[in-house]
Amino acid sequence: MDELVQLLEALTDQLISEIEHVDYQAMERFVERRESIIAGIRAVEGQQPIQDKHKESIKRVMQYDPIITRKIAFFCNEARLKMQGIQQANTQRNVYDAAYGSDSLFFDKRK
Repeated sequence: MDELVQLLEALTDQLISEIEHVDYQAMERFVERRESIIAGIRAVEGQQPIQDKHKESIKRVMQYDPIITRKIAFFCNEARLKMQGIQQANTQRNVYDAAYGSDSLFFDKRK
């Protein structure tokens, strides 16, 4: 249990120290590692109760959750904006794409 809680603390502290420069891939790796550590803590918790020192450490780590959540929301918003840009580009391109077959002919009349 000690190792897992210490690993969770170290992982979180490292992310928080460089949160401004983290890219989405690093955030994804962090979330995956954090998930596996928490799963390990829950597995150990079933066998032995969590000690008070571990509870304090976990509470301290959880205080960073709003910061981490804001960064994840930033990445989600960034992805949404890029998707909107792609959709808008597709819409504008489709306006110029021929809606008729390439073998069609048009005749102009003189008045």
